[in-house]
Amino acid sequence: NWKQITHPDDIEESQNVVASLIAGERNSARYQKRYLHRNGNIVWADISTFLQRDEHGKPQFFITSISDITERKRAEEALRTSEERFRNIVENINEVFYVSDGQGRIEYCSPNSFTSTGYSLQYILGKSFVRLIAPIDRRKVVDHYLEETKRGVLDTRLEFRVIRKDGTIIWVEQ
Repeated sequence: NWKQITHPDDIEESQNVVASLIAGERNSARYQKRYLHRNGNIVWADISTFLQRDEHGKPQFFITSISDITERKRAEEALRTSEERFRNIVENINEVFYVSDGQGRIEYCSPNSFTSTGYSLQYILGKSFVRLIAPIDRRKVVDHYLEETKRGVLDTRLEFRVIRKDGTIIWVEQ
């Protein structure tokens, strides 16, 4: 019996799929569910099923394809866990962490990133990071990053000045 090998949390969904097929609400279904292996492990499956009917529309039998997607689900969970850890680190560091697009506009920055500049997160997003650099250092910073990008590695430190919202200048190291 399929219910005996289906994870208890997935039985209701499976029953709903079967009921909708039998009721003629749809001809086929594709969904994912968990099975219980006899050794106690969970096996994830991608299910594609079709209800074959006779010439009078009476249900005859199901044609079902079941693919084991356990490894893919494990990889997805590992990626999700890694992303959560990374996000937690980035959201809580006091250092500046930002991501910019190809034009240098800031697409993301950690909440604490620019507190020392006096700018709000809303102000920073979408702006070019170069606009925050003191004019005297802009060429130096741009040239540095162009060179680093050409080499394929951003691995050297650079000190330069940033203009705070109140107009004062602070030194930063990146």
